[in-house]
Amino acid sequence: MASKETPGWSIKNLDTGKLLIPPYPIGEDGVNVEVGGVISEQERFGFQDPITQWTRGKTKAITFTTVLFAEDSTQSILSKLREFENLAIKDESLGRLPVCIFTYGLALSETVLIESVDHDIAPLRSDFEPRLVTINFSIKRYRPFSQTQIDPTKPAKESYFLVVKATEASYEAIAKRYYGQPLYGDRLRKRIASATGTNLDREAMALTPPVGAKIKIPARSIILKEVVEPSFHAFNLEDEIVLTSWLALLGRRSRKTAVI
Repeated sequence: MASKETPGWSIKNLDTGKLLIPPYPIGEDGVNVEVGGVISEQERFGFQDPITQWTRGKTKAITFTTVLFAEDSTQSILSKLREFENLAIKDESLGRLPVCIFTYGLALSETVLIESVDHDIAPLRSDFEPRLVTINFSIKRYRPFSQTQIDPTKPAKESYFLVVKATEASYEAIAKRYYGQPLYGDRLRKRIASATGTNLDREAMALTPPVGAKIKIPARSIILKEVVEPSFHAFNLEDEIVLTSWLALLGRRSRKTAVI
């Protein structure tokens, strides 16, 4: 009689590229998936039935239970438990939870955030190491923040962190991708360069972002509110003082460009 094959599952951290493929099967109950919109109800004075209001689009919640176990007396399962727990802890460098892909056989493959990792520890072994840990995962489907849905008149709510690729190593290309308008590249350039640490770093970021650099992409509402002042205004060519200043400015820019 052939043995029953258990569907495999995995969690991949998209921020680090690390893939966790545990040998531990998901429980007999499988994976519970809940899909639905967010609905709120508000009672009305003098009426028996409340006002029902749809507030947000469809959400998908995934929950399941698995068991970590030690195959021999020398194996520690605490390190594996910590790996899972770290997926539900805010990454301080990104300012958010890690974005992951959860896969369960052929049934599910979703971009998700690990909402919580709760666990129960069975009685300890004689060496005080756990021999069995039951983990309950609560996972939410993740959808990237849509810049096109932001109302420019409202405060920004989120920014992105982007690792610059060779195929997109210009502020104009990045602005085209995130804001749909390459002309916003100059606004992006001024903001990112001014926020960079040392003078040398600021000069390196002033023209194009280096490949591999991690830069913060402001929300569209921030970019649209910024007023970009021109480098110089139109002037009368007979005004010798202004003309001299303008030529000096061009000279400094040329020397700076040559140094870079």
